[in-house]
Amino acid sequence: MNRKTCIIHIGMHKTGTSSIQKSLYASRAVMKKAISVNYYDLALNHTKLQSIFSEEPELRLMNIIKGFWSREFCRSNDSSIKAHLIRALECNDSDFFILSSEEFSEISEDEAKQFQELLQPYFDQIKIICYVRAPSSYVHSRAQQFLKVGATFNLIIQDTVANNNEIVDIFYDPILKEYRRNYSVRPSYQSRIDKFATVFGAKNVIIRDFTMMVQQNQNIIAEFMNSFLPRELEDGIIEYYRENQAISLEEAYLLEAINQKYPFIVNKGLNPYRARDITHYLSKNAIIKRKFAFEQLDLSLYAERIRDDVHWLEQFTGGEISYDITAPQIKTEGAAPTYDAVIIDMINDTALKAQNESAMRRFLGSMMAYDKRGVYRSKGIFNLINICSSPKLLRIMYNKLISRGKYEEAYIAAEKIIRMDPDNVDIRERLDQIKSNVNLRYNFSSWYA
Repeated sequence: MNRKTCIIHIGMHKTGTSSIQKSLYASRAVMKKAISVNYYDLALNHTKLQSIFSEEPELRLMNIIKGFWSREFCRSNDSSIKAHLIRALECNDSDFFILSSEEFSEISEDEAKQFQELLQPYFDQIKIICYVRAPSSYVHSRAQQFLKVGATFNLIIQDTVANNNEIVDIFYDPILKEYRRNYSVRPSYQSRIDKFATVFGAKNVIIRDFTMMVQQNQNIIAEFMNSFLPRELEDGIIEYYRENQAISLEEAYLLEAINQKYPFIVNKGLNPYRARDITHYLSKNAIIKRKFAFEQLDLSLYAERIRDDVHWLEQFTGGEISYDITAPQIKTEGAAPTYDAVIIDMINDTALKAQNESAMRRFLGSMMAYDKRGVYRSKGIFNLINICSSPKLLRIMYNKLISRGKYEEAYIAAEKIIRMDPDNVDIRERLDQIKSNVNLRYNFSSWYA
C-alpha cells in the first residue's frame, strides 16, 4: 500500500501561486488518473479553509469580500466547508492530496495546530511547500497587488515601516477610525514559515527560491510538482496558465487616486460605492503603459526593517537562500500621472454600473432557470446579492425572491439594503416580518454538496 502524502502549499504571495492553482485545478482529473495526485476540488484555491479555525472569522478578508458580515454567518459557512473537506479526505485514494492558498501563511500557530490535527489521521506524512521571493522585487509586485484591492501609497508605506512584524489580515486603524486591511510589503518570511516548522516539523517544510527560478526561466508549475513527485513530471499532464499580470504606472496612479476617494473596506464590509474590479475595466480600456515601480518607499529604511527577517531565512535554509537587502532605489520614467476628481468618479461609476448590470442580468437568468426547471443555486444567488450595490436593483431581487418563497436569500438582500440605507423603514419592517414568520437559519450545506 502506497504512503499517502498531504501537500500544503502556502505561497508566499507574488511567487506564481495563482498560476499554480489555476493550472492544477484545470488539470485535476488528468493528474488524479495519470500520477495519483488529487488537487482538492473545493475551488480554484483553498483560501476558504483559512477561516474554519479562526476566532474572528468575520475579520478575515475572504469573508468580508464574500459579504459574510456576522460571526454566526461565517461559522455556519465554515462548518459546511469543513464537512466538505472531511468528505474529500475520507474519499481520497490518491498518493498525493494538495491544498493551496497563500493565505495559509497568515494563519496563527494555534490555527496551524488545529489544521494539523484535522489532517493527520488521513495521511502518513504532511509536507509544507513555500516559495520565497527576493525583497528587491517582492516590494514592487506586492505593492501593485495591494493597489488593486484598495491600498494607497501612504497606507502601504505606513504599514511597511511600522515596528510590527505580526501578520494580520484586517485590523482597526485608530487614525482612520475604521477597520482596514494590512498593506505591509515586507516579505515576513519568519512569521509566515516558522509556525509551520514548529507544528509540522522543520524537516517537513520545503522552501523554494522563486527569484532564482525566474532568473533561470524555469516553469514554476512543473517545478512545484517535481518538488514532491517521486519521478519527474511528464509533458502533457498539466495545462499551464499564467495569472496576475503586472499593472502599469498609469494604472497604479489611477488606482491610488480611486482608493483614496473610495476605500475598499467600510464598517468591516466592502464599500458598496466602490467598483470591485476596476482593474478589469482598465485592462479593457488600455491607456499609455509605462513600467511601475514603488518609488515612494525609502528602500534604505525598508532594508533596516527586513534585515533580521532576511537573516532568519538564510539561517533556516542553511545558507541556500540568501538575499541582498541593499537593492537600488528604482525610479519611474518621466513624470507621474495625475487624475482629477471627474475622471476618478467617471471610471468608478462606469465600472460600478457594469458590475450592477452584470449581477442583475445573471440574477434574472437564475430566476428564469428556477421558474422553468426548478434549478436553483443558493451560493450563486448570494454572490450576486453581494456584488450588487444598487438599492433599487437589490429591492427588485428582494421582491422576486419573496415571491418564490426564498426567504433566507430575501433576508440577505434586505440586510444589504439596510446596510446601505439604514433609514429605510419599509425594508427594516419587512426584515423583522421575515424573522418573525420564518425560522431562519444560515444553511450552507448545499453549497458544498
